[in-house]
Amino acid sequence: MTYNTDFSLFRKDLEKLSRKHPTLWEDFGKFCQVLSTWDKEGFLVANWPKTDPVSSGGKGCHYLKTRMRVRGTRKTSFRVVYAYYPRGNIKFRFIELFFKGDQANASLERITEYEKYISESED
Repeated sequence: MTYNTDFSLFRKDLEKLSRKHPTLWEDFGKFCQVLSTWDKEGFLVANWPKTDPVSSGGKGCHYLKTRMRVRGTRKTSFRVVYAYYPRGNIKFRFIELFFKGDQANASLERITEYEKYISESED
């Protein structure tokens, strides 16, 4: 497995948005497959189309935001924020999922909470 969704706030985002967009779980699964494929084939995930850095992370990770298409919507109005660890066993740890119409930008507070979560789980 190259991705991890165990951050509880991300799971809440996914569950909340899936009530309104029933194909979200399946579309997120496809999104994860695409990320894993890109990583296995040696593409630099930070150079993926429509991917922007959110914040520079410590401990060898990069915080990135990218678009995700959901079939229930006509546009790629969803954004996924994740930590990318190029040298780790788990390459992608998802932090935030939001609908662009409800929220303009990624939350830096959420990244701070994620960093606290990671430091507590390492202890």
